[in-house]
Amino acid sequence: DIEFKSEYLYLSLGPGGFSVFDVHDKSQPQEVAHYAGTFYDSVVENNLILLANWDYGVQLYDIRDGSSPKLISDQSIAKKTSSIYSTGEWAYVTVAKPNSNVGGSSGVDLYSINVTDPFSPALGSSIPLSRSVLGMDVYKDNLYLANYAWGLTILDLHSPSQPKIIDNFGQYGLGDLA
Repeated sequence: DIEFKSEYLYLSLGPGGFSVFDVHDKSQPQEVAHYAGTFYDSVVENNLILLANWDYGVQLYDIRDGSSPKLISDQSIAKKTSSIYSTGEWAYVTVAKPNSNVGGSSGVDLYSINVTDPFSPALGSSIPLSRSVLGMDVYKDNLYLANYAWGLTILDLHSPSQPKIIDNFGQYGLGDLA
């Protein structure tokens, strides 16, 4: 995953870790920081980057000094955290079920986390999903989940701490999540 903030590029490299590049000179990006771990997804919100760390859960880094992110908190939900999306106050994270691979082929759990206070993120609720999640986005109080070959799942976020499945669509698995 790639995120930008000012003149810095933040790159989640899966098992290769997490890197920060200075892109002031677009013709010669320079790696200025690297963090070991397994990071599959990230999202930038204001002066924070939220990282889905496969080994530890969700980690929040202060990026006011873009070249040197500082870990300020984490929410150790469970191992196998792979996707993350933030609406500002709430983050939504997928965690692969036990004995599952990166794609979460045996399904995932979707967690809501209140990140209003980034120094103390608070776990909201979780909802089991029978399909893996490739990506997430929000539009008009709905969270849309791309489910690889299984299509699309739509969740209602009117109560952001407790998302509710509205429906899912797709060539495979139609109705599996409702």
